[in-house]
Amino acid sequence: QDEALLRRTCAPLAAAKDPAGALRHRQEGNRFFQQKQNGRAAACYSRSICLATPGSEEQALAFANRSAALFHMQHHQACLDDIDRALANGYPARLTHKLLSRRADALAALEHARQNPGDNPTAAVAAMGNPDVSAAGGCGRDETLAENGGRAGERVSVELRHKGRHAEKSNSTCPRAEIKNAQFDCHVITVFSGLRWSERSGRHLVAARDLHPGETLLVEPAFASAVAPDADADRERALSPEERCCHHCLREAEPVLPVPCQRCSYARFCGEPCRDAAVRSRHHGSVECALASRGLLQGLGPFVQASLRTLLIAG
Repeated sequence: QDEALLRRTCAPLAAAKDPAGALRHRQEGNRFFQQKQNGRAAACYSRSICLATPGSEEQALAFANRSAALFHMQHHQACLDDIDRALANGYPARLTHKLLSRRADALAALEHARQNPGDNPTAAVAAMGNPDVSAAGGCGRDETLAENGGRAGERVSVELRHKGRHAEKSNSTCPRAEIKNAQFDCHVITVFSGLRWSERSGRHLVAARDLHPGETLLVEPAFASAVAPDADADRERALSPEERCCHHCLREAEPVLPVPCQRCSYARFCGEPCRDAAVRSRHHGSVECALASRGLLQGLGPFVQASLRTLLIAG
């Protein structure tokens, strides 16, 4: 009943995205890109993606622009992922040749990196084309590239036939937490002999062998969690903790969190699997998404956010 009341109370608060804000952040990203500040440009494009209406041309342009910044940062797999997202979200057909050219360059860079570890793959494929920012009035290449679309299309089609249209997604699964003990399995506890109870200690686990200081004994997913504020902000990209850490698994993504919530402009995720898991557990259609849409969730603090999520998950 309490949760139902919260849902009814917050339902009118659910706000749409902010297309004007999305355009503003994308234009700011274009300026940083022109200044070769690719990290700041990628951060601005990420904010634009979060504010843009899902499936809109504005969001597709922001994905495409971010793919250019990621290419220059040598995050070629992330670049390919953003190219796929741009094409899937209604990227303008008149500009598609730019993305296809950039995709071929990114695939070539990945192949070069595989065959020549330690080299600069971006520089190695620079002769194939200079990835640009695709936006009306932006900082991209001259549109006369379209006149050479035939030759570019032939080169791209050859690349795609050899390497496949879609590279393997880097965010297909959420990685396990890193632990110091290489032999440790998160799902099989072998260091305990069993569960015991005593009047002095109550219920407790008993070790089956001697334990070393600092040894990891158990890794368990949190029932509910929230991103904590951090004074150590990323100065290069001016990213807040909420922009650096996945709102589901809390993993810090590098270089940016690629996937936004489909309804609010606050939640960001390290990939589609985490976003879908958050949707299933608590986010979409819930109090959390409604509060986030109005900018109210950010001011609650991590402990209140975790308490709210505990309520929503437990139902």
